[in-house]
Amino acid sequence: MLRVGDLGEAPVQVLVTWASGLKEIGNCYFKKGEFKSAVMVYETVLDVIVSEFSMEEEMDNNITILVNSCFSNLSACELKLGNYDTVISLCSVILARDRNNTKSLYRRGQAYARSGDVKSAMSDFEKALALAPLDKAIKIEISSLHEKNQRIPS
Repeated sequence: MLRVGDLGEAPVQVLVTWASGLKEIGNCYFKKGEFKSAVMVYETVLDVIVSEFSMEEEMDNNITILVNSCFSNLSACELKLGNYDTVISLCSVILARDRNNTKSLYRRGQAYARSGDVKSAMSDFEKALALAPLDKAIKIEISSLHEKNQRIPS
């Protein structure tokens, strides 16, 4: 079994290839509904990348894509597991690097909504809808929030 320490001074492309393969294993776990296993895999990929590169330093485009994908996939798992504060944190990391990331706005909005923060949820959904005006899932979430608000007595 290959361990993180075994990579040593691996060239960037070797590291990206290895980490991408590991991420695909996480994707398989996710598809099978094994979210805790997927979380462990995505966290391992991020640990490897972070141990090799500072998040602030200029990263190769392939590494940036891999990191963003792992954070996004991790947030999807945590949403399925009901860990809404973690989802909010993970999506906020992505949005700090890419404020127009529709998927992260949508997921963070879902986490806010499920944790009862309707105002923040609506804000994220409205931003996401402005970026993706034809996205039906975002429209459904907004409608659902409006319905919930109308049912709550003043």
